[in-house]
Amino acid sequence: MAKSLFQEVEHIKFFGPRLSEEAEVLHEIEDYFRNVAYRPVVRKQIKKVLEFVPGIFPKDWKCPEDYYLLTPEEQRAYCEIAKNGVLPCSGPDIQKIIELAVKFRAKHGR
Repeated sequence: MAKSLFQEVEHIKFFGPRLSEEAEVLHEIEDYFRNVAYRPVVRKQIKKVLEFVPGIFPKDWKCPEDYYLLTPEEQRAYCEIAKNGVLPCSGPDIQKIIELAVKFRAKHGR
């Protein structure tokens, strides 16, 4: 079985271990949403998204214009992601999380 995107990036560290001992990629992506996008996407949601790649969402996934254009499997994943945060994570946010993780892997992976 193929590794999830989270499994591919969870051990990459370029600053050193975080006090929370969580994967660096989670903090990097959360920082983007907090400081650039100004949206409350939390690390738990980010991790859940990355666990669904590539099993449900491919690494080049593009968000459709409407929730009902998602496949039934993507809809279930979307609901699971939403349950892990204070606010639901939008489709464009899911797409951005995947893009940022792929860039993180390319930049900092070995």
